[in-house]
Amino acid sequence: MEYTISVRRDFVRIDFHTSPTVDMVLEIQQTVSIGYPGRRRLYCLNGERFMFTVAELQQIAENAKSYPHPPDRVAVVADHLVSYQTARLHRHYRNHADTEEAIFRDEEAAMAWLVQPSSPLYSDAS
Repeated sequence: MEYTISVRRDFVRIDFHTSPTVDMVLEIQQTVSIGYPGRRRLYCLNGERFMFTVAELQQIAENAKSYPHPPDRVAVVADHLVSYQTARLHRHYRNHADTEEAIFRDEEAAMAWLVQPSSPLYSDAS
C-alpha cells in the first residue's frame, strides 16, 4: 500500500509509505475531501521524498482549493530537507483563506498544533 488514511478523534491522518506521485496526492485529496469534509488533516511524509515541479505543485494546490468545506487546519510533517522545503512551497501556492497550514519536522509538535483552536491570524509554525 502506498499510503494509509486513518481517522483520529480530532483529525484525519495520511501516512505515505512511498514517495508520492501527483496522481496519488490528487486521489488522497479527493478521498479525504469527500469522505471527511472539513476535518483537519495531518500529512506524514517521514522518510519519504516529497518532490514535485512547480507546475505539479500548482496543480496539487489548485485541486485542494477546488473542494467545498476545506479544513481549518492542515499540518505536514516532513523530516527530509527537500520534502520540508517542497511542502513550504506547496503551502505558498495553496494559500487558502479558510485554511491554516503549517509544516513541521517533528510529529508531536504537528499534532499539538493541529488540535489547538484556530487562530484568527496565520502564524508560521516552521
